[in-house]
Amino acid sequence: MSIVLLPENVSNQIAAGEVIERPANVVKELLENSLDAGATAIEVQFRSGGNSLIQVSDNGRGMDEKDALLCFKRHATSKLGRIEDLQTLHSFGFRGEALPSIASISKVTLRTKMASCDLGTQVETEDGKSFKSAPCTCPNGTTFTVEQLFFNVPVRRKFLKSEATESAHVVNCVRLYAAAYPNVQFTLKQDDRTVFAVQACEAVSQRIAELWPKRPCKSWLDVDAQCDSIEVEGWICPPGEGYVSSQELYVFLNQRPIACTFLLNTLRDSYRGYLPVKTYPSGFLFLSMPGTEFDINVHPSKREVRFKNEQKLRQLIANAVTQRLESVRMQPLGIAHAEPFPAINFKSHDTELKHWVCDKTPEFNIKIDAVKLPPKAPTTSVSTSKEIISEMPAKEVSQKPSLQFFALWKSRYAFFNEPPYLLILDCVGAQKRIQYERIEQMLKKNEIGPLQNILFPHTFTLNQLDAACLMESIDYLILRKICSIKPKGAQQFELHALPQWVPLKQIDVFINHLIQSLSHYGQSQTLLHLFEPFLHKLSQAYIPDPILNEAHVRLLQEQLALCQNPITDPEGHKLWKQFSESDLLR
Repeated sequence: MSIVLLPENVSNQIAAGEVIERPANVVKELLENSLDAGATAIEVQFRSGGNSLIQVSDNGRGMDEKDALLCFKRHATSKLGRIEDLQTLHSFGFRGEALPSIASISKVTLRTKMASCDLGTQVETEDGKSFKSAPCTCPNGTTFTVEQLFFNVPVRRKFLKSEATESAHVVNCVRLYAAAYPNVQFTLKQDDRTVFAVQACEAVSQRIAELWPKRPCKSWLDVDAQCDSIEVEGWICPPGEGYVSSQELYVFLNQRPIACTFLLNTLRDSYRGYLPVKTYPSGFLFLSMPGTEFDINVHPSKREVRFKNEQKLRQLIANAVTQRLESVRMQPLGIAHAEPFPAINFKSHDTELKHWVCDKTPEFNIKIDAVKLPPKAPTTSVSTSKEIISEMPAKEVSQKPSLQFFALWKSRYAFFNEPPYLLILDCVGAQKRIQYERIEQMLKKNEIGPLQNILFPHTFTLNQLDAACLMESIDYLILRKICSIKPKGAQQFELHALPQWVPLKQIDVFINHLIQSLSHYGQSQTLLHLFEPFLHKLSQAYIPDPILNEAHVRLLQEQLALCQNPITDPEGHKLWKQFSESDLLR
């Protein structure tokens, strides 16, 4: 077959496949044109999920008859004149593909008028090739009506989702642009019903509260950071309040909503330990940077962005989010200030809390009246992981907890009165957090702690690949004093000693994790990087000590106050629940 030029209607429909995948894409393109035209009031109407009708009206600059016809030509644009303009773009659209693409797959009516003209112009087309134009009376601005989307491309229509799903995409699209432009009045109507109508305002936070009324915006954390010409500001969810969907994080670049996977991953990493594993952080991040720092011309839809210095932006956001999360660490504890705890243990002469005993550091005595725990059964010399959580710091906090304790339920939940709220502390989760951070702090110093010798060496067999990996690492493990392993056969080994904080029941998990981590990342990684995933598994299997009375709660509260993150347990679940009287009445 010889090479031929594609007919214009075919090339337009191919372009439409890149720009217009669903009704929400039509809404997006028309909204952006309205904003580029300087509109201060925009109304969007749609029916049947946008399949039967989409109408976008604005009070922008409008067009004369010549431009009203020219705007349907491919690559006709008023926003770009030369290639250098791509680096200084201050508009949404610049390719000139959106309107001809929309016109090629729907029935379109355009009514537009400039303030300097007495009459407006109406343009109609059903195939994107033939156009009917005539004078008309209409208000200043532009009204773009799209009917029967994909009427001439039935295959594309088959791939649309349900009407409810397509409607949700349209609503979300309009909501995002309304959030990005609080100074513009937005009205959205679905099937002749008003979804929302927001007046122009100055504060983005006010607009977000209006558009997402069910979100607890008042408890969100504000973020503000800057590095050179890059600025980041916005709001992120507090610890423990994530979402099951990754779609609840909204990112804007120079007021343009964008999809940014690497920023979502950056936030997930920053929230590690602050949210449950299967949940995602939510929030609104507004990025501002010169056009020379990014490329928006990656895809016709312009949702994907390529950044010039991705690592710099990633680090800026990670630092800002991490610092903001850490800044709220003392709020629910009733303690004015606490220093991070040192790697040091606790010993009490007044009680028989024998699992809170150390033999390496100065004593820190706390008197706990009328506490007598039953003596523990004799054990071998093997230590248990419970000893770790009980280590008490040698420094007292500068102010004792001020929360008013009044009840303990099921030896797990401690109730505090902090007017006007009722606070509930999950004591089991608190113990897990304390244990996790004590080990974490030790590993951050590249220390593994003392090893425990196993009375009867643990024998295990590996496959050929894992056995080869372990053989290469035996000297490294002994040199770093991580554990003591000896080969017993071609693929068989004996474990003689392991870190004191690893329970014997977790030996197989410990070995499997060690081999996987070494095979993936080698021997140059830090101890924290080597063991961090294992610490999460360890905290899940941790069996807490019983909390018997207020004295135990107070001691636990003081230890928790010394943690870097006293808000959530290692799995990201909230340790503190706050209830107002209205919450309880509901």
